[in-house]
Amino acid sequence: MHAPQLIVQPDHGIEPVVALMRSAGRELLLKQFTFDHPVLLDEVLARYSRGVAVRVLLNGAKATGERINDGTFTRLEAAGVPVRWTPQHFLVTHEKSMVVDGARAMVATFNFMEKYFTKTRDYAVVLSDAARVEGIRNCFEVDWEGATSEPDGEAGLSWSPGGARAVLCDLLDSAERSIDIAHPKFAEPVIFERIFAALGRGVRVRLLCGGKHGLHQPDMMYSFALWRLFREAGGRLHKQRGLRSHGKIVIVDEERVYLGTQNLDQAAFDLRRELGVTVTDISVVGAICAVYEADWAESRRYEPPYPIEAPDAAENAEFEADADLRHG
Repeated sequence: MHAPQLIVQPDHGIEPVVALMRSAGRELLLKQFTFDHPVLLDEVLARYSRGVAVRVLLNGAKATGERINDGTFTRLEAAGVPVRWTPQHFLVTHEKSMVVDGARAMVATFNFMEKYFTKTRDYAVVLSDAARVEGIRNCFEVDWEGATSEPDGEAGLSWSPGGARAVLCDLLDSAERSIDIAHPKFAEPVIFERIFAALGRGVRVRLLCGGKHGLHQPDMMYSFALWRLFREAGGRLHKQRGLRSHGKIVIVDEERVYLGTQNLDQAAFDLRRELGVTVTDISVVGAICAVYEADWAESRRYEPPYPIEAPDAAENAEFEADADLRHG
Protein backbone atom coordinates (compact mmCIF):
# COMPACT_ATOMS: atom_id res chain seq x y z
CA MET A 1 0.00 0.00 0.00
CA HIS A 2 1.34 3.42 -0.99
CA ALA A 3 0.89 6.65 0.95
CA PRO A 4 -1.95 8.87 -0.29
CA GLN A 5 -1.06 11.22 -3.13
CA LEU A 6 -2.15 14.85 -2.78
CA ILE A 7 -3.23 16.95 -5.77
CA VAL A 8 -3.61 20.70 -5.28
CA GLN A 9 -5.21 22.99 -7.84
CA PRO A 10 -4.20 25.06 -9.65
CA ASP A 11 -0.65 24.23 -8.50
CA HIS A 12 -0.48 20.73 -9.99
CA GLY A 13 -2.76 21.19 -12.98
CA ILE A 14 -4.32 18.44 -15.04
CA GLU A 15 -1.24 16.24 -15.39
CA PRO A 16 -1.63 14.05 -12.27
CA VAL A 17 -5.27 13.34 -13.16
CA VAL A 18 -4.28 12.37 -16.71
CA ALA A 19 -1.48 10.18 -15.34
CA LEU A 20 -3.91 8.37 -13.04
CA MET A 21 -6.28 7.73 -15.94
CA ARG A 22 -3.46 6.44 -18.13
CA SER A 23 -2.38 4.01 -15.41
CA ALA A 24 -5.66 2.10 -15.79
CA GLY A 25 -4.99 -1.33 -17.24
CA ARG A 26 -8.27 -3.12 -16.57
CA GLU A 27 -10.98 -0.84 -15.22
CA LEU A 28 -11.76 2.86 -14.91
CA LEU A 29 -14.83 4.06 -12.99
CA LEU A 30 -15.77 7.75 -13.00
CA LYS A 31 -18.50 9.57 -11.10
CA GLN A 32 -18.71 13.31 -11.82
CA PHE A 33 -20.90 16.32 -11.08
CA THR A 34 -19.80 18.30 -14.15
CA PHE A 35 -17.51 16.98 -16.88
CA ASP A 36 -16.61 18.81 -20.07
CA HIS A 37 -12.81 19.08 -19.97
CA PRO A 38 -11.74 18.09 -23.50
CA VAL A 39 -8.39 16.60 -22.49
CA LEU A 40 -9.89 14.43 -19.75
CA LEU A 41 -12.73 13.34 -22.01
CA ASP A 42 -10.23 12.34 -24.70
CA GLU A 43 -8.30 10.30 -22.12
CA VAL A 44 -11.44 8.44 -21.04
CA LEU A 45 -12.19 7.60 -24.67
CA ALA A 46 -8.57 6.52 -25.21
CA ARG A 47 -8.72 4.13 -22.24
CA TYR A 48 -11.91 2.61 -23.61
CA SER A 49 -10.40 2.21 -27.11
CA ARG A 50 -7.49 0.32 -25.54
CA GLY A 51 -9.78 -2.24 -23.95
CA VAL A 52 -10.09 -0.80 -20.44
CA ALA A 53 -13.51 -1.49 -18.88
CA VAL A 54 -14.68 2.11 -18.55
CA ARG A 55 -17.96 3.11 -16.91
CA VAL A 56 -19.06 6.68 -16.27
CA LEU A 57 -21.79 8.08 -14.02
CA LEU A 58 -22.75 11.70 -14.74
CA ASN A 59 -25.02 14.03 -12.81
CA GLY A 60 -27.84 15.15 -15.06
CA ALA A 61 -28.89 18.54 -13.74
CA LYS A 62 -28.02 21.07 -11.07
CA ALA A 63 -30.39 21.63 -8.17
CA THR A 64 -31.76 24.62 -10.11
CA GLY A 65 -32.84 22.25 -12.90
CA GLU A 66 -30.18 23.45 -15.34
CA ARG A 67 -29.05 20.57 -17.56
CA ILE A 68 -25.36 19.73 -17.43
CA ASN A 69 -23.19 17.03 -19.02
CA ASP A 70 -25.52 16.36 -21.97
CA GLY A 71 -22.72 16.90 -24.49
CA THR A 72 -20.32 14.64 -22.63
CA PHE A 73 -22.96 11.94 -22.19
CA THR A 74 -23.73 12.02 -25.92
CA ARG A 75 -20.08 11.75 -26.94
CA LEU A 76 -19.39 8.85 -24.54
CA GLU A 77 -22.54 7.02 -25.63
CA ALA A 78 -21.69 7.47 -29.31
CA ALA A 79 -18.27 5.92 -28.70
CA GLY A 80 -19.84 2.91 -27.01
CA VAL A 81 -18.66 3.78 -23.50
CA PRO A 82 -21.10 2.54 -20.83
CA VAL A 83 -22.49 5.74 -19.34
CA ARG A 84 -25.49 6.38 -17.11
CA TRP A 85 -27.12 9.30 -15.35
CA THR A 86 -26.75 9.26 -11.59
CA PRO A 87 -29.77 8.13 -9.53
CA GLN A 88 -32.77 10.42 -9.58
CA HIS A 89 -33.53 9.87 -5.90
CA PHE A 90 -30.68 12.29 -5.09
CA LEU A 91 -31.27 16.01 -5.50
CA VAL A 92 -27.90 15.96 -7.26
CA THR A 93 -24.82 13.74 -7.26
CA HIS A 94 -22.03 16.08 -6.23
CA GLU A 95 -19.42 13.36 -5.68
CA LYS A 96 -16.26 13.55 -7.80
CA SER A 97 -14.44 10.24 -7.71
CA MET A 98 -12.38 7.91 -9.87
CA VAL A 99 -11.45 4.26 -9.24
CA VAL A 100 -8.59 2.69 -11.18
CA ASP A 101 -8.20 -1.10 -11.47
CA GLY A 102 -9.89 -1.53 -8.09
CA ALA A 103 -6.57 -0.56 -6.53
CA ARG A 104 -6.55 3.24 -6.35
CA ALA A 105 -9.29 5.81 -5.88
CA MET A 106 -9.28 9.58 -6.26
CA VAL A 107 -11.54 11.72 -4.08
CA ALA A 108 -11.61 15.26 -5.47
CA THR A 109 -13.16 18.60 -4.64
CA PHE A 110 -12.82 19.81 -8.25
CA ASN A 111 -15.08 19.21 -11.20
CA PHE A 112 -13.71 17.99 -14.54
CA MET A 113 -13.92 21.47 -16.10
CA GLU A 114 -10.98 23.60 -17.14
CA LYS A 115 -11.72 26.46 -14.74
CA TYR A 116 -11.30 24.16 -11.73
CA PHE A 117 -7.71 23.51 -12.77
CA THR A 118 -6.89 27.20 -13.28
CA LYS A 119 -9.13 29.54 -11.26
CA THR A 120 -10.08 27.80 -8.01
CA ARG A 121 -8.36 26.45 -4.93
CA ASP A 122 -9.17 22.75 -5.00
CA TYR A 123 -7.79 19.45 -3.80
CA ALA A 124 -7.81 15.73 -4.45
CA VAL A 125 -6.31 12.76 -2.68
CA VAL A 126 -5.47 9.47 -4.38
CA LEU A 127 -5.96 6.54 -2.01
CA SER A 128 -4.55 3.03 -2.29
CA ASP A 129 -5.57 1.31 0.94
CA ALA A 130 -7.87 -1.54 0.08
CA ALA A 131 -10.74 -0.77 2.45
CA ARG A 132 -11.26 2.79 1.23
CA VAL A 133 -10.90 1.90 -2.43
CA GLU A 134 -13.38 -0.94 -2.00
CA GLY A 135 -15.81 1.38 -0.22
CA ILE A 136 -15.73 3.91 -3.06
CA ARG A 137 -16.03 1.19 -5.69
CA ASN A 138 -18.94 -0.44 -3.87
CA CYS A 139 -20.80 2.88 -3.76
CA PHE A 140 -20.21 3.29 -7.50
CA GLU A 141 -21.91 -0.07 -8.03
CA VAL A 142 -24.83 0.94 -5.81
CA ASP A 143 -25.34 4.14 -7.78
CA TRP A 144 -24.75 2.43 -11.13
CA GLU A 145 -27.67 0.13 -10.38
CA GLY A 146 -29.78 2.99 -9.04
CA ALA A 147 -30.21 1.25 -5.69
CA THR A 148 -31.32 3.16 -2.61
CA SER A 149 -29.11 1.42 -0.05
CA GLU A 150 -26.67 3.68 1.75
CA PRO A 151 -22.94 2.84 1.76
CA ASP A 152 -21.38 2.34 5.17
CA GLY A 153 -19.13 5.00 6.63
CA GLU A 154 -16.24 2.78 7.61
CA ALA A 155 -12.60 3.04 6.48
CA GLY A 156 -12.43 6.77 7.10
CA LEU A 157 -15.00 7.61 4.41
CA SER A 158 -18.14 9.67 4.88
CA TRP A 159 -21.19 9.61 2.67
CA SER A 160 -24.24 11.74 2.15
CA PRO A 161 -26.96 10.82 2.50
CA GLY A 162 -25.65 8.88 5.46
CA GLY A 163 -23.27 9.59 8.29
CA ALA A 164 -21.30 12.59 7.00
CA ARG A 165 -22.81 15.05 9.47
CA ALA A 166 -21.85 12.83 12.40
CA VAL A 167 -18.35 12.30 11.01
CA LEU A 168 -17.74 16.04 10.77
CA CYS A 169 -19.25 16.73 14.19
CA ASP A 170 -17.06 14.04 15.78
CA LEU A 171 -14.00 15.48 14.04
CA LEU A 172 -14.74 19.00 15.29
CA ASP A 173 -15.41 17.67 18.79
CA SER A 174 -11.99 15.98 18.78
CA ALA A 175 -10.11 19.27 18.32
CA GLU A 176 -7.83 20.19 21.21
CA ARG A 177 -5.81 23.08 19.78
CA SER A 178 -6.95 24.29 16.38
CA ILE A 179 -9.51 24.00 13.62
CA ASP A 180 -8.76 25.48 10.19
CA ILE A 181 -11.58 25.43 7.66
CA ALA A 182 -11.60 26.35 3.98
CA HIS A 183 -15.20 26.26 2.77
CA PRO A 184 -17.20 28.42 0.38
CA LYS A 185 -20.54 27.69 2.07
CA PHE A 186 -21.48 27.80 5.77
CA ALA A 187 -25.19 27.14 5.99
CA GLU A 188 -25.51 24.23 8.46
CA PRO A 189 -26.44 25.24 12.03
CA VAL A 190 -25.40 21.86 13.49
CA ILE A 191 -21.83 22.36 12.25
CA PHE A 192 -21.82 25.91 13.58
CA GLU A 193 -22.95 24.63 16.98
CA ARG A 194 -19.97 22.24 17.17
CA ILE A 195 -17.60 25.03 16.12
CA PHE A 196 -19.16 27.28 18.76
CA ALA A 197 -18.49 24.55 21.34
CA ALA A 198 -14.87 24.29 20.19
CA LEU A 199 -14.39 28.03 20.58
CA GLY A 200 -15.90 27.76 24.04
CA ARG A 201 -13.26 25.28 25.17
CA GLY A 202 -10.43 27.46 23.87
CA VAL A 203 -9.76 25.96 20.45
CA ARG A 204 -8.45 28.45 17.86
CA VAL A 205 -10.74 28.39 14.83
CA ARG A 206 -10.00 30.04 11.49
CA LEU A 207 -12.38 29.98 8.54
CA LEU A 208 -11.33 30.85 5.00
CA CYS A 209 -14.38 31.57 2.86
CA GLY A 210 -15.22 32.94 -0.57
CA GLY A 211 -17.61 35.68 0.47
CA LYS A 212 -20.72 35.81 -1.68
CA HIS A 213 -19.13 34.21 -4.73
CA GLY A 214 -20.87 31.08 -5.93
CA LEU A 215 -23.64 31.21 -3.31
CA HIS A 216 -27.33 30.93 -4.15
CA GLN A 217 -30.17 32.16 -1.97
CA PRO A 218 -30.88 31.06 0.73
CA ASP A 219 -27.32 29.74 1.24
CA MET A 220 -25.98 33.28 1.05
CA MET A 221 -28.33 34.44 3.80
CA TYR A 222 -27.51 31.51 6.09
CA SER A 223 -23.77 31.80 5.44
CA PHE A 224 -23.64 35.54 6.08
CA ALA A 225 -25.62 35.13 9.32
CA LEU A 226 -23.55 32.19 10.60
CA TRP A 227 -20.27 33.85 9.61
CA ARG A 228 -21.30 36.91 11.64
CA LEU A 229 -22.15 34.75 14.64
CA PHE A 230 -18.88 32.86 14.19
CA ARG A 231 -16.92 36.10 14.40
CA GLU A 232 -18.88 37.30 17.42
CA ALA A 233 -18.05 33.98 19.15
CA GLY A 234 -14.32 34.58 18.68
CA GLY A 235 -13.61 32.85 15.38
CA ARG A 236 -11.32 34.40 12.78
CA LEU A 237 -12.91 34.87 9.36
CA HIS A 238 -10.98 35.68 6.18
CA LYS A 239 -11.90 35.78 2.50
CA GLN A 240 -9.79 33.98 -0.10
CA ARG A 241 -8.03 36.26 -2.57
CA GLY A 242 -6.44 35.53 -5.93
CA LEU A 243 -8.22 32.20 -6.34
CA ARG A 244 -11.87 31.42 -5.92
CA SER A 245 -12.73 29.34 -2.86
CA HIS A 246 -14.09 25.98 -3.96
CA GLY A 247 -12.18 23.23 -2.13
CA LYS A 248 -13.72 21.86 1.03
CA ILE A 249 -11.30 20.98 3.83
CA VAL A 250 -11.31 20.89 7.63
CA ILE A 251 -7.93 20.64 9.40
CA VAL A 252 -7.94 19.61 13.06
CA ASP A 253 -4.91 20.09 15.32
CA GLU A 254 -2.73 20.06 12.16
CA GLU A 255 -2.97 16.25 12.41
CA ARG A 256 -6.19 15.29 10.62
CA VAL A 257 -7.79 16.62 7.44
CA TYR A 258 -11.30 16.06 6.17
CA LEU A 259 -11.43 16.56 2.40
CA GLY A 260 -14.21 16.01 -0.09
CA THR A 261 -17.26 17.36 -1.85
CA GLN A 262 -19.36 17.86 1.29
CA ASN A 263 -20.88 21.33 1.39
CA LEU A 264 -22.01 22.61 4.76
CA ASP A 265 -25.76 22.86 4.25
CA GLN A 266 -28.76 20.69 5.04
CA ALA A 267 -29.45 19.58 1.47
CA ALA A 268 -25.85 18.45 0.99
CA PHE A 269 -26.00 16.27 4.10
CA ASP A 270 -29.45 14.80 3.58
CA LEU A 271 -30.46 14.95 -0.09
CA ARG A 272 -27.31 14.86 -2.22
CA ARG A 273 -24.69 12.22 -2.92
CA GLU A 274 -21.46 13.53 -1.38
CA LEU A 275 -18.16 11.87 -0.49
CA GLY A 276 -15.49 12.86 2.01
CA VAL A 277 -12.39 11.24 3.43
CA THR A 278 -10.39 11.79 6.61
CA VAL A 279 -6.62 11.78 6.01
CA THR A 280 -3.97 11.39 8.70
CA ASP A 281 -0.86 10.78 6.57
CA ILE A 282 1.80 13.17 7.91
CA SER A 283 3.10 14.31 4.52
CA VAL A 284 -0.35 14.95 3.06
CA VAL A 285 -1.62 16.77 6.15
CA GLY A 286 1.56 18.86 6.27
CA ALA A 287 1.25 19.83 2.62
CA ILE A 288 -2.41 20.84 3.02
CA CYS A 289 -1.54 22.88 6.11
CA ALA A 290 1.18 24.68 4.12
CA VAL A 291 -1.27 25.56 1.34
CA TYR A 292 -3.78 26.78 3.91
CA GLU A 293 -1.21 28.99 5.62
CA ALA A 294 -0.17 30.50 2.28
CA ASP A 295 -3.79 31.18 1.33
CA TRP A 296 -4.49 32.65 4.75
CA ALA A 297 -1.49 34.98 4.44
CA GLU A 298 -2.83 36.22 1.08
CA SER A 299 -6.42 36.55 2.29
CA ARG A 300 -8.18 39.54 3.81
CA ARG A 301 -10.20 39.89 6.96
CA TYR A 302 -13.83 39.52 6.00
CA GLU A 303 -16.82 41.34 7.40
CA PRO A 304 -19.91 39.63 5.99
CA PRO A 305 -22.68 42.09 5.30
CA TYR A 306 -25.87 41.96 7.26
CA PRO A 307 -27.77 39.10 5.58
CA ILE A 308 -30.51 41.23 4.05
CA GLU A 309 -28.09 43.78 2.62
CA ALA A 310 -26.38 43.45 -0.75
CA PRO A 311 -22.61 42.82 -0.77
CA ASP A 312 -20.56 45.93 -1.33
CA ALA A 313 -19.20 46.97 -4.71
CA ALA A 314 -15.62 46.12 -3.75
CA GLU A 315 -16.53 42.49 -3.18
CA ASN A 316 -18.42 42.30 -6.46
CA ALA A 317 -15.35 43.61 -8.29
CA GLU A 318 -12.89 41.02 -6.90
CA PHE A 319 -13.81 38.36 -9.48
CA GLU A 320 -15.50 38.50 -12.84
CA ALA A 321 -19.03 37.12 -12.88
CA ASP A 322 -19.23 33.40 -13.64
CA ALA A 323 -22.60 31.74 -13.29
CA ASP A 324 -21.06 28.27 -13.63
CA LEU A 325 -18.98 28.65 -10.47
CA ARG A 326 -21.80 27.86 -8.10
CA HIS A 327 -21.57 25.71 -5.00
CA GLY A 328 -24.21 23.09 -5.64
